[in-house]
Amino acid sequence: MRVPTGWSDDGHTAPRKHWVMVLRGEIEFETSDGEIRKLTPGMVVLAEDTIGRGHKARSIGDEDALLGVVQIATS
Repeated sequence: MRVPTGWSDDGHTAPRKHWVMVLRGEIEFETSDGEIRKLTPGMVVLAEDTIGRGHKARSIGDEDALLGVVQIATS
C-alpha cells in the first residue's frame, strides 16, 4: 500500500487484525492512549485495535511510504 507523504487521518479502528510492515518511508502511529510510535523501514506492527477508539496514522518524512499489509483471518 502506498501512503503519500503528508497523509494523515483523524483516527480509525482496524477493520480486522493485521500486520503492517514498513518497506519504505516513515509512518507515525498514535495509539488511543496517546503513545506515539515512529515506524521506519524494516519495522513491523500488529494492528489489533478492532474496537474502541482505534489509532491515528500519518506519513512523515521526505518520500511516500510503502507498506506491506497482511490481514489475519478470523476463525
